[in-house]
Amino acid sequence: MQANIKTKNRKKLKVKALVDFGCIHTGIDKQLVKDKKIQIRPINFSFEVFNADGTKNGEVTKVVPLEIEINRHKEKLEAAVINLDGIDMFVKMIENELSFLFIFFLIFIFLLIYFLSFLFLEL
Repeated sequence: MQANIKTKNRKKLKVKALVDFGCIHTGIDKQLVKDKKIQIRPINFSFEVFNADGTKNGEVTKVVPLEIEINRHKEKLEAAVINLDGIDMFVKMIENELSFLFIFFLIFIFLLIYFLSFLFLEL
């Protein structure tokens, strides 16, 4: 999928992005960051990143503050700088965990009402 990003140093780029519900963090390819001279920000901690098959990808020590637009949805976020091997970005499907919890809550309420309606219809 194509995404438009705007970096802190006002670079506007079109990138190949994989939107993935399973991603814990949004990541940007370190080679893209180097080639396009995208401004990075070191973080005060580090964390390990693993590939889908469980192999270790590396350690994140830097992020890229940016604004991303996919299908008219804009969001400001910080992308972890990692090795993505040919994909420019992996984008976490729901950046805001509260949104995820809210959607989960709505699904739970819907299912509860659905099953309770069967219970009351049988009485």
